[in-house]
Amino acid sequence: MIPKLLFAGGMAGIASWLSTYPVDVIKIAAAGDGVGGCTDTAASRLCAAGVRREGYMVFTRGLTSTLLRAFPVNAATFATVTLILMYSRGEGQGPKDCELAPTGHQAQLQQQAHPSSL
Repeated sequence: MIPKLLFAGGMAGIASWLSTYPVDVIKIAAAGDGVGGCTDTAASRLCAAGVRREGYMVFTRGLTSTLLRAFPVNAATFATVTLILMYSRGEGQGPKDCELAPTGHQAQLQQQAHPSSL
């Protein structure tokens, strides 16, 4: 179970950074606010200036190191939080499989949804 949690957390971290990294680059450029003589913080003009200077690769500079860091950090965080929550909720003697058994209320709902044929 723990390897599955680690893999899921790591992949979630990578997916998160892949989808948000270009926006983060623009945000960091806008946060520079006056550094290097640039006082314009409009996102569209910052994007255009960056693309003119460096091409579209401006949005991926530093992505490799971010992804290399994201996998282990998010894997450890996701697995740790999930295991702590499972233990603190008292779900058995700890995790045995990724599929949790239904709680009392969930079991009642399932029985109501599937009445017996008697």
